[in-house]
Amino acid sequence: GECGCDWSEVLAGLHEAISPVRIQPVNQGSGAASLDYSAVEAPPGLRVIAVGGNSLSRGLTVEDLIVSYFLRNSKAYDTLLQMGRWFGYRPGYRDLCRVWMSSEAEGWYRHITEATNELKRDFARMRRQKATPIEFGLRVRTHPDTLLITARNKMATGVEVVGEVRDISLSGRGIETARLHADQQRNEENFRIVDRFLADLAHAQGEPGNSPVGNALTWMNVPSSTICDLLDKFLVHPLNHDFQGDAIASFLRDAVARNDALLSRWTVAVPTSGDAGSIVFPTARLDVAAKHRRVLHKKGPPESLLVSGRSARVGSTGDVRFGMSREMVDQIVKAAKEEDPKIKQAPEDDFRAAMTSPLLIIYLMRGFERDDNKVETPYRAQLVLPALGLHFPGAAEEYTQRRYIRYRLNRVAQAELQFDGDDMDEEADDD
Repeated sequence: GECGCDWSEVLAGLHEAISPVRIQPVNQGSGAASLDYSAVEAPPGLRVIAVGGNSLSRGLTVEDLIVSYFLRNSKAYDTLLQMGRWFGYRPGYRDLCRVWMSSEAEGWYRHITEATNELKRDFARMRRQKATPIEFGLRVRTHPDTLLITARNKMATGVEVVGEVRDISLSGRGIETARLHADQQRNEENFRIVDRFLADLAHAQGEPGNSPVGNALTWMNVPSSTICDLLDKFLVHPLNHDFQGDAIASFLRDAVARNDALLSRWTVAVPTSGDAGSIVFPTARLDVAAKHRRVLHKKGPPESLLVSGRSARVGSTGDVRFGMSREMVDQIVKAAKEEDPKIKQAPEDDFRAAMTSPLLIIYLMRGFERDDNKVETPYRAQLVLPALGLHFPGAAEEYTQRRYIRYRLNRVAQAELQFDGDDMDEEADDD
């Protein structure tokens, strides 16, 4: 090798190298004191096989460690991560460093790496959204095979909510960002995000058409990847628990990877009828009318705006028809009336069951607040409030979970999940 020694010289030195090696138990009683480097005169220095449990697993640094056998059957993140501090920098012989572990333990470390990277992305998103921790219930991925965040007796703020599983296939469902950020800065940022999205969309797909049913600009056959880009960038308020943009984007990318034709091409719609004045997208060069919508300003924490009170609807029930032909809509309405002659309009579920592609709706609103005396006051006069709506094709009663990720929720996130019962009731507008 690089030292210029041949095997006979190495062989001659092996006995001298290994003869001082002794087995040294490292327990809670002796701890680091059992590895006293200063007590041994060099050369050759302290050479031990250290055997231990808790003391070693709690991050005891073993100087000049070369080989480690990890046999401990631990399933707690914190123990595994502390055991991951085996080796520091070893100039000159880092190529000799080895860790031996079972394939099961390797799977644990692989999962921890994914969970840690996911948490880092959450922090980055929190920073980009200029959110405080109180606004952002940080999620930590839970191992599907009972890998714990930490030992149960140390779980002070992280409590697993049994059955609290976020489905992200959303077949036959419609979801909206009915909770909006209350501050001007993030709403203006969302407007810029939507403006750039529409400009890029027009460049790639051409000028929009007009919806055959309802008043909206529409683009057909939009690639799923384009929708994912918007979902990744749009600053969704964390109280929209069913609308987690990054999770939905991840689900859609997986759907495309498995050749799910139903989710690969989208319709994008921007409603053009509204009573709150004209809004011009400077980059996309589109002129649309905003909707005038009531908002409830929730002081929090976290602070938010709730659109339309308890009904929590951004759009109208008929918006799901954007992108459908008049013939298809008439057919669905006719079938619904044959089943129930009293109804005026078919339920949204009937339209989603017949959809041939999912639908993204971009809403633009100007808000107003109403006090106890029914007096209306504009919310941050002229501030544009962008929101998103998604409608997925399929029959809701035939819904099957294709993929899910279970999240452990800390107390902040759990508090956000509690229903706030003082929301005033107000139905969404039906055009």
